[in-house]
Amino acid sequence: RFNPDQAAPRCQMVTVLGREYERETGEKLSNTNSGFGDVSAMSYYATYVTWGVETGIVKGMGDNAFQPDINVTREQIAVFLYRYAIFRGNAEENSGDVSLLQRFNDGSRVSDYAKEAVGWAVAAGILQGDDSGRVNPQGYAKRSEMITMFSRYIDYCEKNPVKEKNVTITFDAAGGTA
Repeated sequence: RFNPDQAAPRCQMVTVLGREYERETGEKLSNTNSGFGDVSAMSYYATYVTWGVETGIVKGMGDNAFQPDINVTREQIAVFLYRYAIFRGNAEENSGDVSLLQRFNDGSRVSDYAKEAVGWAVAAGILQGDDSGRVNPQGYAKRSEMITMFSRYIDYCEKNPVKEKNVTITFDAAGGTA
């Protein structure tokens, strides 16, 4: 049973992204070898964690661990969404505006690894502060908050469609590609 007020574990966030990728592309993910010692190949989320590793969306928590069952934080959601947006072409690397963190009373509490992603998520309207002027970056997200942020991400993508990547092909004197 889905309880919107229950804290969301990290594995659920990655599963949501993986299933969205499958929906968008029609591709069925199947690899279950994530490389993390704490992700069983038999778990419902193994395929999605593996896909997350392969695409650079998931980096882990150190010591060969993903920590799938710990609660996901608001800044971690921002990082996952930012990396997914870059992977899909809806955002560019280094596009997060770190100065936006100054809007929040606790903006200085955003972890270094997450600052760019949180700045991007704030600018995109995905992550918003509360009535007290806090973004609560290290607070655990409820399932309802996770889905709200994901829904805002979908809205962002509709307004920022996938950017075509420019590819330049040069030819050498012999007519081959360089």
